[in-house]
Amino acid sequence: MPYPNVFHLPGEDISPCTDIKPAAISQPLINSIPPDLLPRFDPVYAKYHAHYSAGRLATHQIPIKEFRANPRKYNIVYGRAIAPDVHSITDVQCPVAQSSDGKNSITVRIFEPAPTINEGKPRPAYINFHGGGWVFGGLETDMEFCKRLVGELGCVVFDVDYRLAPEYQWPIPVDDCIEAFKWIESDEMVQKRNLDRQRFAVGGISAGGMLAAVVSHVCRDEGMPLSFQLLGVPVVDLDGYGADGKLTEEGWNRYPSYREMEFTVPLPVARMEYFAAQFLGEERDRNTYNASLRYPLMIHILTSEW
Repeated sequence: MPYPNVFHLPGEDISPCTDIKPAAISQPLINSIPPDLLPRFDPVYAKYHAHYSAGRLATHQIPIKEFRANPRKYNIVYGRAIAPDVHSITDVQCPVAQSSDGKNSITVRIFEPAPTINEGKPRPAYINFHGGGWVFGGLETDMEFCKRLVGELGCVVFDVDYRLAPEYQWPIPVDDCIEAFKWIESDEMVQKRNLDRQRFAVGGISAGGMLAAVVSHVCRDEGMPLSFQLLGVPVVDLDGYGADGKLTEEGWNRYPSYREMEFTVPLPVARMEYFAAQFLGEERDRNTYNASLRYPLMIHILTSEW
């Protein structure tokens, strides 16, 4: 017979219960959108992320060698409309400064419209730098975007496959992009590809936006014409990161978004610190053109802060 329990009322059935089950305990999937940030996301994106990305390790959470061997397993993939084919796509080698491993050229992919599009007149050029935190990405990253630009604008697109960190740390990726622009802007290339030097543009997304903005500074300082920049969520300030890639105390206080969005997707602070550590690698001069876009600007930049 059960022992009397002073916490039960007289006459209450206190026989052992046989249908007690542990309460369901659920943990959010790794890399899910934090519940407190969910209202700030577009519902379509939130649904897409929950279905395709939540529960998967991101590229900064695995060894780089593993990613290099299985890129499609870890890439964050978003729906991309396939662009119509263009007249020609050619891979050419662009000379760059030789690195310690002897590599002295990078690939530039050239997308061209049919000769009849511009009726033989010199053609505008767009030079693209892909994103990926200076660590990931390549010529396939913006393939459809580049084709679409050619089809809709009739310009010649040059997609620059700059060298990536950590194998090639700062300033090599930056210098590659500068040298590629100068190579494309050279008299030889302008004549060979029938380009209009007065209608050159640069652009990129994220890390690519940073590289494009740096190239624009060089154009200004060295008197090379540049008509337009297309900067998508560019990384415009790296001074808040230490030599180890971690945000310094001053870095944490630089922008409110660092604290507000610390655990957001797909670019939490931990991922940004990972990129900074791989790319920067060592102490560097502050406020120089190729380390930070706090370098004096000739335009105002609208950005998502980081």
